Amino acid sequence: MFQIEDPLYQNMLLISQSLSNTFDNDVDVFWISRGFFQCVEKFHTAVETLTDTTKKILEKEDQLLYK
Repeated sequence: MFQIEDPLYQNMLLISQSLSNTFDNDVDVFWISRGFFQCVEKFHTAVETLTDTTKKILEKEDQLLYK
């Protein structure tokens, strides 16, 4: 078995492995993984901002869910 060192490709592999548990068709897994990975790649820099904003909104609007 080989090891993939690049975190970018490790993430793609993890996405594909997760989807292969849901879909039977390898072609579907490939295309869905590819599209999902492209979205993650595009928005990965905004994740921290989105997380902080979500926490602030939850703290204000829904204390139970926030906790």
